Amino acid sequence: MRQRTIATFLICGVLSWSAVAKAQQSEVVRDLLATGLEKSETLKAAEQGFIAARQGLVLANSGNDMTGSLSVTGSKAYTDKPTVSGGFKSSESASSKITLSKRLYDFGEGDAKYKQAQLQLEQSSTRYQAQLQSVLFSLYQSYLNLNTSRQAVKLQQGNVNRLEEKTRAAEIRLASGTATPTTVAQAKSRLARAQSNLISAQADATAAEESFESLFGAVPTQMPAIELPSNLPVDILSAETIALSEHPDIRNALIAEQLADIQFDVLISAVGPRVNLSLSAGINDNEGKAQDKEELSASVTFSTPILTTPSTRAKSVQTSASLNQAKHQLRETRRSVRLGARAAFRNFAAALAQIEAVEAEIEAAELVAEGTRSEVEYGLKTFLDELNSDQALDDARLRKVQTSQNLLISAFRLLQSTGQLNVASAGLSDDFGMGRLENLPEAQPIFTGILPIASERR
Repeated sequence: MRQRTIATFLICGVLSWSAVAKAQQSEVVRDLLATGLEKSETLKAAEQGFIAARQGLVLANSGNDMTGSLSVTGSKAYTDKPTVSGGFKSSESASSKITLSKRLYDFGEGDAKYKQAQLQLEQSSTRYQAQLQSVLFSLYQSYLNLNTSRQAVKLQQGNVNRLEEKTRAAEIRLASGTATPTTVAQAKSRLARAQSNLISAQADATAAEESFESLFGAVPTQMPAIELPSNLPVDILSAETIALSEHPDIRNALIAEQLADIQFDVLISAVGPRVNLSLSAGINDNEGKAQDKEELSASVTFSTPILTTPSTRAKSVQTSASLNQAKHQLRETRRSVRLGARAAFRNFAAALAQIEAVEAEIEAAELVAEGTRSEVEYGLKTFLDELNSDQALDDARLRKVQTSQNLLISAFRLLQSTGQLNVASAGLSDDFGMGRLENLPEAQPIFTGILPIASERR
């Protein structure tokens, strides 16, 4: 209880500070996020999944659509006739027929499939939201990695420059007889370590730049700081409650359960009675007018299964098992989402505490470094003590940079774990988020025939 109270106090304090400092991200950050969302192949794939699911609403009632067919047949025969000049008698015939068919009653199959298609469309929308959260988190993480790696390079370069000056000063003192070779060796040793750390930091920065460029398209020269989001839950119970009601994985599992349940309606309607209407008109043109004829017919057909087949029984068992599977999966999803939200909140609270600890460490390290330099001047401390105090200060500053990144990443991870990492929290228009699905173009109509259908494959 005490730990929760402390975490709540820290989070309330930092959120208040963040709101006063800056309510929204800078325009530069928002533009970069918008660019990253536009370039994301993951989101483009999810959009196409939504378009495909939307066509399911049309396909659901396709069994009740009126269909038409045209058949044309022609033949020419040669019959061996001794009485005919040339030995063969030729005969020709042709026939054509047009048929229109329409299902009048489908025992509710169309309605059941339409409800199924609606759920599948909602499921694709929820999956898009989950992908949007994942992409946004990747964008934030890439931005923070690049910013942090650049700051690390700057700190390591400053450390190298400082040690180079100290090494030169030690060599000058050695030449004047006020220092020993050991002092110079200690300075060179620290300088070599700092140069190695700089090379490692530069390699990390290059990798971060390549990752950033692959997501955003270009690497900026200026990178404004990202502020803490203002819609973070203030305690662990709030995080858990929000996650259970807002997380897209839970909504997706709920829809999956509904889809499994509606399969029973689809199965029952599939084995129900059918009433079909058929209209046909045909012309037969044979050699000799006596055999020519025109036909017009209409038929109403009622059909219903009278036997339960093994496949029907297997489908029933399969549907029941699928429903039970969806129920188990829903309970498991709720469990994992709840624990994920609680863990994300604890990590964020820990990152907040680490920030305060690192800032206190820097303040103490600055006092130690300043005092050590004074004591070295009076001969109370050695040159090695000064190097150690300066190194401790540099290490503390680097830890602050890394801890600041961890704080922001844990904040965005907390938003993602509660289902609230979206374009609204990023300060973007909904045209970059779920509202984008509403503006996706409708699919172009496909006419019968091979070529028009093949052209849609692009």
